[in-house]
Amino acid sequence: MIPRMIRFLTTHLRRTPPLLRMLAALALTTLTTVVLLQPSTRPLIGPPAPIGAPTLAREIALTAGHIAAFSSLVAVWTWALAARLSLTHAVVIAVAGALLYSPLTEWGQSFVPDRSASLYDLAVNTVTALATGWIINRLAHSYPPDGL
Repeated sequence: MIPRMIRFLTTHLRRTPPLLRMLAALALTTLTTVVLLQPSTRPLIGPPAPIGAPTLAREIALTAGHIAAFSSLVAVWTWALAARLSLTHAVVIAVAGALLYSPLTEWGQSFVPDRSASLYDLAVNTVTALATGWIINRLAHSYPPDGL
């Protein structure tokens, strides 16, 4: 099933013009930045954070959000860059970009009311970016498409 899904996606996604790919990557990065740098009590996007001590369910949900955001960033930037670069170079640049973006957003959170930088979030973002790059690279070598 996975090889069939990968072939379908790579067949249709590689037809997307490079400019649209780049715009999609920039749009996702902008949305992610807004979500990561918004105040928790009065967010622009999504519900406010619950008042009180953090619960395990809340921490799991926030961690899942970081995993979804950073895996999506690496995947979409890889796809955007692969229109002009080899897949290997695209993955390396996308992962490097995510590794630079993560501490910048954590630092930016220190200037947002009711937010602070988190080493835990930084670690989750780093592991997610590296793992996503590794997975994309492994899938590309397991099921080589004609290009992204």
